[in-house]
Amino acid sequence: MKFIKNLHLLLDKIKCKGGLPFQMQLPKPNPETIAAIEDVNNNRNMSCTFDSVDELMKDLNEK
Repeated sequence: MKFIKNLHLLLDKIKCKGGLPFQMQLPKPNPETIAAIEDVNNNRNMSCTFDSVDELMKDLNEK
């Protein structure tokens, strides 16, 4: 019952404010993660590449 009451309170706030009553933010990646993403997107510094999932799985199972 408490959950339902809290849900109604939240929905009332959303209706009154025209949106969520709090700010939401996605976590910002650190510089190392950004660099790794850029490397993958630009096909740089890759240890190896695969043409299929089967090739990838075969390589993983061999190690």
